[in-house]
Amino acid sequence: MPLQEIEYLLNYPLDITFSQLIKVVREFQGIVIPAHINRVGSGILDVYQNLQPFDIDGIEIYNKENIEQTLMENTSLEKIPKLYNSDAHSLEMINERINFIELEELTFQGLRKYLEKKHE
Repeated sequence: MPLQEIEYLLNYPLDITFSQLIKVVREFQGIVIPAHINRVGSGILDVYQNLQPFDIDGIEIYNKENIEQTLMENTSLEKIPKLYNSDAHSLEMINERINFIELEELTFQGLRKYLEKKHE
């Protein structure tokens, strides 16, 4: 399937399950990292309390201050590689100097290798 643009506003759910979405991403050899999993009201943890059954490569945790609480409340997250982000909507909120990862190579494959090492 060629790359194409599909008109959807991502603020609203699509008519596809999380498992179906993962399947589509895998068909394109993509990486699955649900973002803002602990965001109240819209994070995936509001829908699924256990993420282990899903074929995901990692998770992105929003708001680093609540990490301990999020991990204690959701033991299914222990073995899943974690990325942290500020979810900044203004320049003052960007946490790049705090939230970063070091990759052997700055490529998609470099990110894949990083996540695979975190799974070990």
